[in-house]
Amino acid sequence: MSKSDFNMTTSRKQILAQLYNLTTSQTTGALIIGEPGAGKTTIINAFQALLGDKVPTFVIRSTLYNKGMNASKNLSECFEISLGLLSSRHDTQRTRFQRIINNYIEKTSTTDSGYVVTFIDDVTNWSHDHFYWLIDLQNELAAKNLKTGFFLVGTDKLEFVRHIFMDNSPQIYRRFMNDTIKVSKYESLSVSI
Repeated sequence: MSKSDFNMTTSRKQILAQLYNLTTSQTTGALIIGEPGAGKTTIINAFQALLGDKVPTFVIRSTLYNKGMNASKNLSECFEISLGLLSSRHDTQRTRFQRIINNYIEKTSTTDSGYVVTFIDDVTNWSHDHFYWLIDLQNELAAKNLKTGFFLVGTDKLEFVRHIFMDNSPQIYRRFMNDTIKVSKYESLSVSI
């Protein structure tokens, strides 16, 4: 994929610049919100193509449509499939979790920054448990001296959910929802509260 494969409108350039700024500040996370078809996945692909050599990047599909599996069933399995990891039916959750951690460490062993970006697509219907699983993963990686930024992607419904988390789950809000990038089919806005 070449850099010219993307229609780099002014608003997409602004979003990529904002994403890059968030990654250079080594943020713990942010939301990318937009209606279906607004170009969120295109922006993720552009980030990976343009900046993936500077910032190690993972892309996780938390809903795997081709497998008929929703994120609420098993988030670690979604990570394993998206990362191309092999697992057995007999693996424990801890074994799967450790395999994911090892994959992160292996991917970032060649970088000086010790920071990796993960885009998680389609988190609109996540429960609190999904976010706490992600916090556990982030804490485990931090214990191994690896900083991670989780950029969570979803529909406009996340804007409403974000305000609920602000009051009811401040830990989740601070880690993943403090910075928000809104993607529109017409223009892109950025909001930070």
